[in-house]
Parts: sequence; C-alpha cells; structure tokens
Amino acid sequence: MALLHRHHHPTTAVSPQAPDYRKPPPNRPLPPPLPPLPLPSPRPLNAPPLRRRPRPRRLLRHCSPRSHENPRPNLLEPTQVDDNDQVLVRVQGPCFHYGEYWRQMRSICVLQLLSNRRVQSFRDVREEETAVMIEKIRSSGSDVVNLSELMVELTGDVDVFAGGTETTSTSLEWAMAELLNYPQVMKKLKIEIRLIAQPNQPITEDDLDQMPYLKAVIKETLRLHPPIPSLMPRESTKDVQVMGYDIATGTRVVTNAWAIGRDPSSWDEPEEFRPERFLNSSVDFRGHDFELIPFGAGRRGCPGIQFAAVVNELAFANLVHKFDFAVPDGVEFDMSEAAGFSVRKMHPLLVVATPRTC
Repeated sequence: MALLHRHHHPTTAVSPQAPDYRKPPPNRPLPPPLPPLPLPSPRPLNAPPLRRRPRPRRLLRHCSPRSHENPRPNLLEPTQVDDNDQVLVRVQGPCFHYGEYWRQMRSICVLQLLSNRRVQSFRDVREEETAVMIEKIRSSGSDVVNLSELMVELTGDVDVFAGGTETTSTSLEWAMAELLNYPQVMKKLKIEIRLIAQPNQPITEDDLDQMPYLKAVIKETLRLHPPIPSLMPRESTKDVQVMGYDIATGTRVVTNAWAIGRDPSSWDEPEEFRPERFLNSSVDFRGHDFELIPFGAGRRGCPGIQFAAVVNELAFANLVHKFDFAVPDGVEFDMSEAAGFSVRKMHPLLVVATPRTC
C-alpha cells in the first residue's frame, strides 16, 4: 500500500520500513549495458562479382502435407546465403519460428490484410491504376514504350507490400514477352477478350471469370517463369526423412520451383509455352498441386496469392484488349533472364503499342 500511495503522491514521505525502489539496493551494482548488435560487414568495392550458380536439377516432389505416411518436414527457419554457401543473415525472431506467435501473426495477415473481402475492397484502386497505365501507353503515340517500367509503376501503386510489387510486375513482364514470342497465342487471347469486352469500355474484374484462356496463359507464364525460382530457403530443426532422403538437423533446403515447373515427368513438352495444357486441367498455382508451386505451398506459402492473381489478370486483360503490340524495328527481342531475387528479363520489354480501332 505504501508503494501505491507513493506512486500517486510522489512528495509523500516514505515509511522507514518500506524499501526505496527508486534506486538500487546497496552493494548491488547496476548490470552492465548490453553490447551493440553486430552489423554485417559491407562488401568491399574491389570484391569480384558474384557468379551465377546453375540451378540444381535434383528436386523433392509430391510430399503431400495431408499424408500420414509423409509427415510435414520441419523446415521452418529461413536463411539468406551468398554464392559461396556462406550464411549472410539468419533471420530469427518469433515471427519466423512456428509457434503460437507465428500462428497469430499469419492469422492477422490472412484474415485481416489479405482475405478475399479485403482484396475486393481494393477493387476500385486496381481498376483506376490500370486505367492510368492504359492512358500513359495511349498518350505515347507511335513512340517506343517501356512496358517493364510501366508494370513496376502499376504494381507499386496498387500493392501494399514490397515483395508483392516486385513479383507481380515480373509476372506481367514475362506474360507479355511470351505473347510477343508466340503470336498464335496472342491472337487466340485477343479473340477471347474482344468477344466479351466492348471496344470502348475497360475490362472490369466482373469480366475475368469469363476468360478461361486468359487464366491459362497466366498459369503457363507462372509455370515457366516463377517470380522467385528458388523459394525462400528453410532450415531443418530436427532430423527428418523425405522420400527416402535423410535430412539432418540444420540442413538448409531450397525448393527449386523453376525446375519443378519444367519437370518432364509432370509436363508434356515442358519448354514450350502452351497455355492449352491448362484448359481441361484442374491444376492451379495456389499450393494444392505440387507440380506448380510458384508461390510455395502449405503453412509457408505466400498469403498474398489472391491479391497478386487479380492484379495480373486485370492489367493483362486490359493491355491485350486496348492495344496491338509489336517489337520495334531494330530492337532485338530476346528471352534472356537476369539474375536476382526475382528473375526478370535481362533487357526491358520495349514495344510499339497501336491502339485498337475496332
């Protein structure tokens, strides 16, 4: 009671029997200050360039999280590594270790930030920003348009997460590049879109469900060009066995989504861009079909799949609906990949966009 009384009345005298909590007891020194957190050393300016490591071909497939025979591996702790197999940063903290805190944080993200209802609440923003992009292209006239740059601007204005901005614009860039590389696919997609939408009206999200070939084109793009080809690394927290492979505690495991999407045991002619393969197939990219996991799967799958999918479909459909695209004269068109966290085209996607007249 004396402590409470002193808290509300600081000037009141303290009883001699009550300890004074405002200063440390005698003969007990204060604890030493905590040492500063170590910072990673900057990369020297004269250091050799990082070499691009070839993608591994060995992959783990079809380990169903629902199977009692194949329990879920304990691959929970993300790490970042350099090209010399050295751990640069070990991401620690309760939000990255599976437990009660992690479950609560994921629940907040899935139910409050990225739920279907929340995604729909951004519909007007998506449609408005898509219209702004279309107008920028239209105002360019016959000039060469840098579609890669415009797509980054679009997703940056729509998305609320930095990671989603990069991966969404990368998917749009590759989808348009594949259409330019396969004119017969472009022609078929134009027919579908222009049978549904009016020439002078923008495509809305209500129209997208009537475009199965559009969705097939996007699935095929994600199969060949997953935005993050090697999903975030995991580290085993205990000894486990997956498909006969022994994985010791502390083993770093990387899922090669790029190789899985081109696995000839799962796909016919895997190197060909053929959206028709998805027209009569239930395979989707939302983490239920392990032959197509550009966004991961299970507990650690990307919670923003729905957000990314609707941005891609809306922007992609309006681009094909409003313009005829061609490669500029004198510009060499190539499909080379640039190394990075997300694999973009090595060179920007430059096009000439002719507005649709009928």
